Amino acid sequence: MKKLFLCCLLFIFSIQGVLGQKTELNSDNTPQELEEYYTMMHKKKRKTGNILLISGVSVLAVGGVLSVTTALEAGLIAAPLGAISCLASIPFYVKSKSYKRKARKVSSSFNVSIGTVNLPDSKKMSLGLSYNF
Repeated sequence: MKKLFLCCLLFIFSIQGVLGQKTELNSDNTPQELEEYYTMMHKKKRKTGNILLISGVSVLAVGGVLSVTTALEAGLIAAPLGAISCLASIPFYVKSKSYKRKARKVSSSFNVSIGTVNLPDSKKMSLGLSYNF
């Protein structure tokens, strides 16, 4: 049991080293490109979190059923692995939320221009019309 626990801890802590790849963003990127990048990363992290959570819940349920019915040992191994998979999905949801927030921040700071008049950057967009007679 101690070896299993240590293997699980090693697995959890190695996820960040393997999946924690840093990508360099060029400062030449336009706000639209940054928004697309952050949106893509948000979707990828959320999808990974969903996969880990759904598979963890299903393995946890199978482990619970196995431990109640016939294969007690198999159930006692599968249930903690499912719980660990569920817990491993949390950092992916947190990072997904971070990317979503960054995408919203970048998209709200687009510089909008109408004709030759540049509108100032603001977090709250508004539109005004004026008619000269």
